[in-house]
Amino acid sequence: MAFRRGKSDGTEAGTVLVKDIRPGPSGSEIQELTAMNGRLFFAADDGMAGLELWTSDGTAAGTTLFKDINPGVSSSGPQSMAEVNGTLFFAADDGMTGRELWKTDGTPEGTVLVKDINPNPIDPDPTASDSDPGDLTNVNGTLFFVADEKAVRGTELWKSDGTAAGTVLVKGHQPRPRRL
Repeated sequence: MAFRRGKSDGTEAGTVLVKDIRPGPSGSEIQELTAMNGRLFFAADDGMAGLELWTSDGTAAGTTLFKDINPGVSSSGPQSMAEVNGTLFFAADDGMTGRELWKTDGTPEGTVLVKDINPNPIDPDPTASDSDPGDLTNVNGTLFFVADEKAVRGTELWKSDGTAAGTVLVKGHQPRPRRL
């Protein structure tokens, strides 16, 4: 099934295709539609950059690849998006730190890794360094989410103010015993 980026006023006549991001039968795998500051942010695959962060103002010209977080054909796979106080938070994999917490202020230059919650540079398994943030939720202006420190605690509740220092474990269980 091919997915295309469209918009609707709720009527058949007012439902139109905004942009065909990936022409042809494959479709662009559009997902994670999230509004921030009058724009729509979403993940899509144009067939060249992989599944990456896109934005739209509702026009064909204003629907563009926003940031190629994992350059090349590999995908960063942005997911679990949440807007908090004008900042869009999401999970993505840049190909170096694994799937971690990212944010954008609405500019490509302001799209950055918040914190590498589960750094694991020596494990050859690329998923070993993922904290795999999920269930990102805005609660009264604070971002809450779950993340997995794998060898330390497993999946626990975290919160973030958008800074590395302000991205902290809310309350976790006892640390897991280290393996030898």
